[in-house]
Amino acid sequence: MKRIFIIILALIISLTAAAQSIDSKDDLPVVGRQQFFTFITSSGEAGSENKMNQKLVNISKKMGGDAVMLVSSIKLYDLNNSVPDFYDKNNYNITKGIIVAIDYEEGLFLAQCFGSLKDKTDWASERISEAFKDTTLVTKGQTWNYIIDSIIGKINDVKTPKPHQQHADNSINYWDEFIIAERTEADPKVHKSFLQGQLTSQQLRLALETPYVDTAAKIYDAAGLLNDYEYKKLQRKAHDFVDKYNIDLVIVTINKNNKKASDGNIAAENYAMDFYEYNDFGKGEQTEGGYDGVILLVDMQNRDFSILDVGLPNDKLGIAENNAYRYIGRMSSHLTDKDYYKAFSMFIDMYATDFKEAFDQYKAELEYINSLPENKWDKYIIAERTENDMKLSKSFLQAVITPTQQQHALETPYVDTTVKVYDAGGLLTDQEIAELQNRIRRFINTNGIDMVVVTVNRNNTKPTKSGSNATETFAMDFYDYNDFGKGEQSHKGYDGVILAIDMQNRTFSILDIGKWGGIDGVAAKKHRNYIEMMSPLLKNKEYKQAISQFIDQYEKDYQYEIAFPWVKCAIYAFLIALYVVSKELKRYKNAYRPITAAPYVVPGSFRLTRKEDTLINTHTTKVYNPPKTYSSYSSSHSSYRSSGSSHRSSSGRSFGGGSGKF
Repeated sequence: MKRIFIIILALIISLTAAAQSIDSKDDLPVVGRQQFFTFITSSGEAGSENKMNQKLVNISKKMGGDAVMLVSSIKLYDLNNSVPDFYDKNNYNITKGIIVAIDYEEGLFLAQCFGSLKDKTDWASERISEAFKDTTLVTKGQTWNYIIDSIIGKINDVKTPKPHQQHADNSINYWDEFIIAERTEADPKVHKSFLQGQLTSQQLRLALETPYVDTAAKIYDAAGLLNDYEYKKLQRKAHDFVDKYNIDLVIVTINKNNKKASDGNIAAENYAMDFYEYNDFGKGEQTEGGYDGVILLVDMQNRDFSILDVGLPNDKLGIAENNAYRYIGRMSSHLTDKDYYKAFSMFIDMYATDFKEAFDQYKAELEYINSLPENKWDKYIIAERTENDMKLSKSFLQAVITPTQQQHALETPYVDTTVKVYDAGGLLTDQEIAELQNRIRRFINTNGIDMVVVTVNRNNTKPTKSGSNATETFAMDFYDYNDFGKGEQSHKGYDGVILAIDMQNRTFSILDIGKWGGIDGVAAKKHRNYIEMMSPLLKNKEYKQAISQFIDQYEKDYQYEIAFPWVKCAIYAFLIALYVVSKELKRYKNAYRPITAAPYVVPGSFRLTRKEDTLINTHTTKVYNPPKTYSSYSSSHSSYRSSGSSHRSSSGRSFGGGSGKF
């Protein structure tokens, strides 16, 4: 009886052991940091084998990532999940890596590659499949060794980064740690679709001068400013940022910079743009502004550092542009004190906060724009423009229109110019429109110049490189490519003023043209007054009142500008006289001020102040927006004008005035 009981108990234990399985991430083994080969026995215990483990250790050191092999005699849960979970649970290096998993219980295997090796997954799977088909491999150990040796052979064909270390010689760049292959004229290693196969001779030269690096690294300390601990910590932080926000983040340090300043860019900016452009950096879909990301470059030769936005952060969010001075102020002291890790870590933290805030605001703006109704032009448009008939009656454009002007004209509604109030945005009632129409007609009859008011919900017009924002560009096109204006044509155009209210951009623009156009015009001189008067009303949705006050105030300002010269002269003379009298009175008063004791000063003495060298001389945070043929340009640090200025329309006419927000 006792013997039967022991047999049954042994059978139960045997069946229990056979039923062992790994059902979740929590059941996966946790191994030592230097363990890259792991086997799991039928009883669920994890172990390793020294020789095979050492081979994988050597591979991992060579490629700057981790090569891992997991062999299990018990069932692994879904291999597609268990493989990356094992990699993640044991904190293996995700910069570059490969993991092989074999489940003998289910008769399955899986290979997965990470980082810059991710395109090698199919190759690894083929090697494993060959190993199991090879009849000369009798034991499991021989099979595992074959797989490991195959991986070693492939990795040896690829030049991979060495573990990072600081360097004593600060006169050269240490790119060998990061370069994975050499560029040649036959294969410049340019994979971006808008450059591939279309390189000019200049672009080819720039590509050949640019190190071709493993873009999974993110931190490229070619100047050797970080120790190994700092380097690895920043790598992890950079990857966490990229994973969380789905934009690229690149930090580069160099000792030597052979780039020259050009096109308004300092040498550090040119180096940073080429480094980003001629490697595979960036996330998301390609746009004219590039793939989404940000690059920070520290140039030790020129003592400069540059932060450049690319793609979404530049085109829509303007992070580096809007936060330029804060980055400079926070980072400069740490760079000067040679606390590079703190400066870089602080940059990542600040940029992450700014990106989240800007992106959340951008999403809110998109939701707002999508909620706006379409423009209602039907009651104003009198005919459609075509390429054969642009509907351009202005003599200065007839028969001499350029392709750019043609495009602008086709995108501009052709309206009945007798209307004067074009409420395509639906901001006004019919009664309010009628009242404003009558008021504007009285203004035109009294003053002999045109006046136009237009509102829109959607504005697809783009800002111009000359500095005009989207609302200003739309207003100029609307005026130019219709028959607006009074008086005789001059080189400045026909006389008039236009007010455009743009609900998409929450911007209003006041621009005048003709005799009073340009920087000396009414809108340019009195621009700030109009902003202070109209912005609160527009913000409170008091559109009719804002437009009415604009008409009244503009008429007063215009009447003053055309007043007889002696009236202005009298006012100016009075102000000058008042200023001179006040200065004389002040001088007279100071002449009788009591004398007080002055501090004793030794003749010829001076105060000696200590002069210290600082690490960083120049700090830049510019936008980076390369078009399809490689170049870059920078925009100003303001999204709209706070004071009046002159604007050039696509037709070549000069408008005066500017814009305000509401």
